[in-house]
Amino acid sequence: MMDLSTIESGFTELTKTIFDLGEVTRKIINSFDIIKYGNCDIKVDIPNDAYVLADKTKIEQVVYNLVANAINHSGEDKKIHIKISNTQKRIKFSVEDNGPGIAKEDLPNIWNRYYKSSNTFKRVSSGTGLGLSIVKNILDKHNSNYGVDSVVGKGSTFYFDLEKASKKESKKENQKE
Repeated sequence: MMDLSTIESGFTELTKTIFDLGEVTRKIINSFDIIKYGNCDIKVDIPNDAYVLADKTKIEQVVYNLVANAINHSGEDKKIHIKISNTQKRIKFSVEDNGPGIAKEDLPNIWNRYYKSSNTFKRVSSGTGLGLSIVKNILDKHNSNYGVDSVVGKGSTFYFDLEKASKKESKKENQKE
């Protein structure tokens, strides 16, 4: 709750650094407690170099929230797919689940805190209802393109992109410190 209030109030300064989003994603996946989240089949498609310019701590929070949501709503088969892809200027992260999906009329509102609606949209029922609102606010601060594609009964894919950086830039930045 305090994280969201701080972000929404504009008092959060971004501390942008260059880091490997793939490395961060792998670390987060490995941090999930198998007992708590059950045996989930996580397919990972991550390139060797996925360097971005962003606030690492905030993006870790985004990735954690999106992966946790996918695991919690992965459906009976407990399968999710995490993918990071490179474009010329951006790095795109996506996480797909095979869960219940989100009704089309609910999609515009899922980023609002505490949003609950029709029977088909149950994503916030197991949490505080703040996760996607925090994700939205962090990604807005990063000028990220983000969203969700979802089909009821088939699952959802949440995605975002960040400014691409090079490994060379990362080495230069580390030498400054």
